[in-house]
Amino acid sequence: MISNDDQKSSGSEVHEKQNYPDQNFKVVEKLTPSSRPHALNLSDRPSPPPPIFLHSSFRTSSTWLWTRLRSLPKVMAYYEVFHEGLEQIAAHSLTATNYSSWESHHPPQAPYFLEYLPLLKASGGVSGFDASMSFTRFLPRDGLHGELSIEEQTYLNLLVAQAYRGSKIPLLSCTRSIGRMAAIKRHMPVKNILVYRNLFHQWASYSGQHLRGNPYFIETIGKTISNSHQDDFLARLDEVFTLRENVPQDEKSFSVFLLMHLYLYAQAIDSSDLIIDLTALSDDENMRLSVEAELSQLTFSQVDLSDIQNNFDSSVLTVQDRAQFADTIEQFVKIIASTCSTERSAGFVHRLAAEALAEWERYDILTRHSIAWYNGEADRLKRENEQRVQDHAGAEAHSAALASERDSLAAALAETAGARQAAEAAVATLQQERDGIAATLAETAGARQAAEAAIATLQQERDGIAAALAETTNARQAAEAAIAALQQERDSLAAALAETIRAQEAIADRRAHSRWRRPWMRSN
Repeated sequence: MISNDDQKSSGSEVHEKQNYPDQNFKVVEKLTPSSRPHALNLSDRPSPPPPIFLHSSFRTSSTWLWTRLRSLPKVMAYYEVFHEGLEQIAAHSLTATNYSSWESHHPPQAPYFLEYLPLLKASGGVSGFDASMSFTRFLPRDGLHGELSIEEQTYLNLLVAQAYRGSKIPLLSCTRSIGRMAAIKRHMPVKNILVYRNLFHQWASYSGQHLRGNPYFIETIGKTISNSHQDDFLARLDEVFTLRENVPQDEKSFSVFLLMHLYLYAQAIDSSDLIIDLTALSDDENMRLSVEAELSQLTFSQVDLSDIQNNFDSSVLTVQDRAQFADTIEQFVKIIASTCSTERSAGFVHRLAAEALAEWERYDILTRHSIAWYNGEADRLKRENEQRVQDHAGAEAHSAALASERDSLAAALAETAGARQAAEAAVATLQQERDGIAATLAETAGARQAAEAAIATLQQERDGIAAALAETTNARQAAEAAIAALQQERDSLAAALAETIRAQEAIADRRAHSRWRRPWMRSN
């Protein structure tokens, strides 16, 4: 576990930049430019050199500085340690995010997140990191003076330990860490380096990215302040400038951008061991040499920042009332300065605000008419585009209607085709039935002919039978007549026989009577 000792900045004499509103403000610690870093050997040291944390906001040229330090042999440089993309990043996609994958204006270098490779989980994402660390936890839960969550502490410890394991100095960087600088310093003996540039130049970089189709950086203003309502000033600032638009012309968005950064810088400065103004550094060789010497001491390597350039992108900021805008910012700066715990941080805020307003005023004087023309052209193009959108929407609606009609016709055609197929199938069935009937009919015709022949034969047979029947009938009638005659004859014979029998019986009766009377007669 890394110690929670709170390492304070040295407070030694530093170079002063001339023409600042606060002449007592210190920029960087004085070092002897000719001093050289000594060799780094962790095994020979009672404790490892402290981690270095490069804190900045977006589009401050901090990636350029990180690249210079990344190239040093004794440094393990982690890029954007709270970047939301680290939650899902995988080995196969490490090389996809690099200086050339978007219009970054970053120097050529290896893919940004290559150093995280040993810490990737098999399922994807960097061990210990979750996306809430990006904006949801931009401030500690209890505000600027709160503590890091256990998850954040564990994650940062993991990064530092991985670097020490390879005998390297851990260099962490992030554009989402300014609100956690004090908490990080309380958690580990880190060397906090605050990197910034002229705030109007920074806004111009936001604007240029937006004008080229990348609204991410302007959108971070709302993401940051909406997740920082545990701080009273930031919560009220968000309420004052409502109905903002995420466009580079919007005065309210610029006001929130400017004041939010001034406030966060004011609270972070007392937790900083080194403060680097990259805008001033590009114009001041002595300051550059001093910063190089300080960084060389921290990294045990020779740091060269001689290729620094102060690039200005573009701004189309539209301020309706310049005097009111400038005075509003100045009054807010007084409020912010009143929240500072030291004169050092209060002077820092006044100087940054004055420099930003001075650059804005200079740029506004030079470009006001051009921007007015640009905005007029932009409005005209917007109206034309809206008309084109309407025309396109009408064309799409007409196209959709035609497509619907086409689909209906296609459906009807499909239905007709289906009906035709069904009809063809029915016709085929009827043809089969017809052929079957025809075959049956032919068979029936043959059967009929055979039947007719059979009928003719039967008729002949019938006629023969009829003739035979007639003959039989005649014979039967003759037989019946003969039978009738025979029956009459039989009846006559039967009658004669019966009469004969009766006569015989009568004779027999008489004889018997005579026989029975004679004995009686004899006895008498």
